[in-house]
Amino acid sequence: MKLWHAVASKPRMELWARTNLWERDVEVYLPLMQRWRKHARKRELVTRPLFPGYFFVNVDLDVTSSRTIDMAQGVKGLVRFGARPPHVPDEVIAGIQHLEGADGYIDLEAWRGGFRPGEQVRISHGALVDVAAIVESVDEKSRIVVLLEIMGRQVRTRVERDKIGRDN
Repeated sequence: MKLWHAVASKPRMELWARTNLWERDVEVYLPLMQRWRKHARKRELVTRPLFPGYFFVNVDLDVTSSRTIDMAQGVKGLVRFGARPPHVPDEVIAGIQHLEGADGYIDLEAWRGGFRPGEQVRISHGALVDVAAIVESVDEKSRIVVLLEIMGRQVRTRVERDKIGRDN
């Protein structure tokens, strides 16, 4: 019976390992995301694995030898806890696939419960509880930059994601 298993890849070799396993007729799922990267004064959109160093294969280990997977170029081996590798439930894989957009990349905002720039929010904790704000930007370290209306001026401040809620 085919089950999903986690596979560890060599550093930054996930795409290469996926290709080598495809050539061996192994079903592979490598969830990818796109991120903006700043480098040498320019911003570029780069594709990265959602789980760096890991991806999933759907195989029947009674039919396909684990050695077929372990010996593929770019692969460290199946993730194991003991002699036989544990399987990843189909629901987990389906949940990750559900987060993919039409472009085939994971939508991190949907995954994180995403707040989008321009969205009305309300501070839910701290000294500014129940104060309305507008999301200005979102960073990847669980902080959101919001604009607050205080004494007739807009004031910019950073707020932890779990300290704000949607304005209903």
